[in-house]
Amino acid sequence: TWVREDGILVIGLPKNSLWKYTLEFRLETLKTMIAYMPYLVLVNILLIVLIPAWITKRWGRIRERQRTEWIAGVSHDIRTPLSIVMGNAEKGGIVEKQCCKIRDLVNNLNTENKLESGTGKWNETEIRLAALIREIVCDYVNLGENQYSFNLDMDSELENVVIYADESLIRRMIDNLISNAISHNESGCEVDVSLQKCTKGRILLRIADNGKGVSEDLLKTLNGRLKHDYLPEHGLGIRVVKQIAKKYRYKVKFESEAGKYFESSILVRWGRFFCP
Repeated sequence: TWVREDGILVIGLPKNSLWKYTLEFRLETLKTMIAYMPYLVLVNILLIVLIPAWITKRWGRIRERQRTEWIAGVSHDIRTPLSIVMGNAEKGGIVEKQCCKIRDLVNNLNTENKLESGTGKWNETEIRLAALIREIVCDYVNLGENQYSFNLDMDSELENVVIYADESLIRRMIDNLISNAISHNESGCEVDVSLQKCTKGRILLRIADNGKGVSEDLLKTLNGRLKHDYLPEHGLGIRVVKQIAKKYRYKVKFESEAGKYFESSILVRWGRFFCP
């Protein structure tokens, strides 16, 4: 209804087509509500954004924990039969070699998962890098595979240099690079391992072979950024190498020429000279 000079104006609508309710507020209350309205809107927007993000993050953590537990279970279950097969393989050769590949694959899978999800527990210790490299190379030499020869070149000034890292990760990184040279050159090759001074506070670890190398496209992929669906041709080993290097802020570079050579270079940050 509306009062006019000429009378009362009445507008009617069909029954059950209109809802009407009279609200009364103190003017001070209404002004306060208007003043705080932008803040209420902002809080609602933040809740709309943050709650789904929190749920997604929590779900992701649960999924990563399940993945870690699954991989740990597989690793545990496969270790015993592998040990039995490797210990009782009369023919040695082929069976033992394949078992070693499975073992390395499982170890790399475990390491990759822990680094990716951040669930691994790593111990920062002093490592004499030259001694560790020498130990790893000796292990390969003692395998007695005649088609592979190893050349070790260590700068004498670096014999007592230490780095601060988890020894199992550094061992895995070096082992993967040497293993990569062997596994991709079945007919044999020479593997050169060297440790040289580079710039202040950094030393250069270089592992190279004179095998069949890789194509330019694959080399570009190897030197590219880490991806989840990455390096199907060169397996998990190189991915783990890059993850470990990323963790310790080492610089990794790969060089190659198809049919001639493949070279891995890692610029390592060292701590100080070791004093026995």
